[in-house]
Amino acid sequence: MKRRVIFILMLQLLTITGWAQRKIEVKASISPKEIQIGDWVTLQIELTHGKEVKLLWPPLNDKITIDSNRHLTIIKSEKIDTIISDLVMTQKRILTISAYDSGNYTIPPLKFAYQYAGSDSVFETASLPMLLAVKTIPVGENAKLKPEKGPVGVLPFWYDNSYYWVIGGSILLILLSVAIFLIKGRPRRQKERFIATRPSTAHEQAFESLEQLSTDMASAKVPPPVLYAQLSIIVRTYLEQRYSISALENTTEEILLALARTNLDSKERQQIKELLVITDLVKFAKAATFETELKQGIAKAQQMVERTAYEAPSISEEHG
Repeated sequence: MKRRVIFILMLQLLTITGWAQRKIEVKASISPKEIQIGDWVTLQIELTHGKEVKLLWPPLNDKITIDSNRHLTIIKSEKIDTIISDLVMTQKRILTISAYDSGNYTIPPLKFAYQYAGSDSVFETASLPMLLAVKTIPVGENAKLKPEKGPVGVLPFWYDNSYYWVIGGSILLILLSVAIFLIKGRPRRQKERFIATRPSTAHEQAFESLEQLSTDMASAKVPPPVLYAQLSIIVRTYLEQRYSISALENTTEEILLALARTNLDSKERQQIKELLVITDLVKFAKAATFETELKQGIAKAQQMVERTAYEAPSISEEHG
């Protein structure tokens, strides 16, 4: 009976030891799973394995690559927290990540290499993929800032009697017209030259809006997120009017796909992409650096408009 008990205890010990040496669990989760551009997300990674297992973490320094065109930025990376209990070791790590372009991000499996004690073989395990949804920042139709109105001046002394001034002025003009007609006779019809005016072009409107944005920034009366949102609206409005695409309601990727069907070369599209990314950095702007970043964004927007501007021909018309 005593030998049987000893045998069962040894069998359990071997079972626990075998689990500790062979079983490796990887858990990864994100919170929250849906954010707006620039919001922070907590990525928590937890690995459980035997004490004799040598584990190698993947490099998680500045970004997590999603595909050839997109990545998630690592804002903060905490140290690995290790907990040892009997034959089992648990390692935990918390990362703070963010995204600056809208769309759905599938975070690929995080791969970990490991070795067993006394073995030269290298094995690999990975976490499950995770889905993160990034939404654009909602901007109302009337988001464009208007200049502040100046103080109301004091009305002139003649304002209260303006009715009499209008009547008297009208009578005086009529008498003057009759006198001229009688003295010189009916005036001959003169040729008049009219220059037909045209509505301002997309680049003229963009330059005017960027100038107003620079003025608002210099006044320091408008919050940085509102200034960034205004820059985004100006750039997207110009692209929509200049290339006849839907830009105000589309994501950056959708805008770039639409521009790919125009006559823009790849170098110009890349510069526009960088500018759109800058205009999306609303919540990530820091109070100490937003002015410099915004100035760079306005300068790049002006350069882009200047390079891609289309000058409509002037229209002149003569009537005889």
